[in-house]
Amino acid sequence: MLLAGVEFVHLSIHTPRIIGEDGSVMKIVLEVSMYAFTEEFEREVLVFLEKLHGYDDLTIRVNTLSTQIYGEFDRVMEAVQTSIHSVFSNDVKASFVMKVLPGELDPDYRYDG
Repeated sequence: MLLAGVEFVHLSIHTPRIIGEDGSVMKIVLEVSMYAFTEEFEREVLVFLEKLHGYDDLTIRVNTLSTQIYGEFDRVMEAVQTSIHSVFSNDVKASFVMKVLPGELDPDYRYDG
């Protein structure tokens, strides 16, 4: 795929499942923000979110600033990789900012100050 003069090549790399020290499958939380460089940025972000919501085994929380994805390391990374690839494959110019934190955090936690 060619985008703004840069060729993107999709690589499929098989990695072993990430296992925690106790032998359990590693859980993570990934926070992602998408910045689409188009006047129709809202539509492009919604298309990206719709792709993420296709992964029923993940917990996804969307707010006005970002999206948090909770689940097994491999599945979260697969969902994000596939969804970003879909954006770029549709010739959408966008930037993604992500933070990844290990552990099984409560997606319903609220700080009451």
